[in-house]
Amino acid sequence: MTAALIALGSNLGERKNYLDETIKQLAANPRIQVVAVSSWRATSPIGGPPGQPEFLNGAALLETSLDPHALQSVLEGIEAAAGRSRQVTWDARTLDLDLLLYGSEVIDSPRLIVPHPRMTFRRFVIEPAAEIAPKMVHPVIRWTIETLRDHLRTALPYIAITGPPGVGKTELAKAAASATGGRFLADPARGEIIESDELSTHAIGREIKFSGLRVQQLAAVDWDGGSTSAPAISDYWIEQSACYALLPRGQFLQSSTIAGMSRAHLWPAPKLHVFLDTDSPTPEFDLLRKLLRKQLMEPNRGPILWLDGVPLVLAITQLVAAIQAMESR
Repeated sequence: MTAALIALGSNLGERKNYLDETIKQLAANPRIQVVAVSSWRATSPIGGPPGQPEFLNGAALLETSLDPHALQSVLEGIEAAAGRSRQVTWDARTLDLDLLLYGSEVIDSPRLIVPHPRMTFRRFVIEPAAEIAPKMVHPVIRWTIETLRDHLRTALPYIAITGPPGVGKTELAKAAASATGGRFLADPARGEIIESDELSTHAIGREIKFSGLRVQQLAAVDWDGGSTSAPAISDYWIEQSACYALLPRGQFLQSSTIAGMSRAHLWPAPKLHVFLDTDSPTPEFDLLRKLLRKQLMEPNRGPILWLDGVPLVLAITQLVAAIQAMESR
């Protein structure tokens, strides 16, 4: 038997009845044991068409002998029986069931992604999940559910955006800050950045200088509002310098010196990391993409919003929804 964590939500019709009936159907399956069920929590809808009713959300911890794809089929069958429609993204729904975690497995298939790619920054998911499975570990970022909950409750509202050059990081940061009443932090090193095709014998020194300028900017931000204030959103991530540094032979260098300096002196750590790339990635930055992704995927990094191959308009919508989801509970 494998432990599986699922999220439940409903904002149409008899919401509580839909959620209660789902638990009954899961418990009736001979290959599923319902171990624990959270309380149902009323939450505001995030994203999607305006004017939606309030949600009821919760979580359930299961033990199952079903493989993850078979369990997903069971969840989809229960949704369909409840009249779930998938016509519009984030539209109102009678029932929404998401497989969040399946043991320590990591799955990335066209039909199923586990861990759920947006669970780490959705407070309306993490809060009830922490109620019933606080010690369950997210197998990618290596944090427990209760650590994720505490991070969303207490981390200062700083969001760092990274990605290859020319993908729209500045436009994304500006738009998201405007939509959420936040502050846009423009990269203080932008005017000094050397073009990507220029090779410098002083690449490491240059990137250390850039990291220092960025640290100074963040240290000067007034964080008196604490975790409840509007977000500060930068179009850079300090630790990207460890990947941007160029050697004379034209290869990207991951410098432990830069990464160590950034992590030692950066205050605050991002509440949310964002990786942005275009839907038509250029080959010249393939290595940089790989290095940035590897850097972001280090354990204990925290929540990440991946916007790979997402058009900028949609990226703005998804980032704004993620910011709102970090506060909605």
